[in-house]
Amino acid sequence: LRDRFLPAFNEFLPKYGIVTRKRVAAFLANGGKETDYLRTTTEYASGADYEGRAGLGNTQKGDGKKFKGHGFFQTTGRYNHRLVTKATFARLGIDFEKEPLRLTEIPIAVESACIFWEQNDCEKYADAGDIFGVSGKVNRGNAKKKALGYDERLALYNKCLTLLPEKVF
Repeated sequence: LRDRFLPAFNEFLPKYGIVTRKRVAAFLANGGKETDYLRTTTEYASGADYEGRAGLGNTQKGDGKKFKGHGFFQTTGRYNHRLVTKATFARLGIDFEKEPLRLTEIPIAVESACIFWEQNDCEKYADAGDIFGVSGKVNRGNAKKKALGYDERLALYNKCLTLLPEKVF
């Protein structure tokens, strides 16, 4: 099933400048971890643990399940779905707060992750080989915070570096 991501990677990564070995490796390492190694674009957990979590913007009954992790970088919470909408609406025209499951569609999942990457200067961290910073941005919203599953992200990043050519696209 992993091959279903290839058309979206081939279309969107070059469009957003994710073209070098380090950039592609960092992008794939984080998305790979978040999607269970490209197996899903929806978080496996029910989302019940997110219910009522105001920090995620889950203030309405059912928000935890409705806004569990979606997409290539697993956007979680009503607030974060709203942020993705603001960041991507001009290009994608989708309100992810109204339609959170649209983030699970592979082309949309990949392009929205590329937009996040671009808007959060992730290439700066990737170019420097700073997988800690990229992972922190993707998973915690802060390059100085250790991402959950960081060791797996780092291992996947290193594996990608051994497999990818210097100029991927």
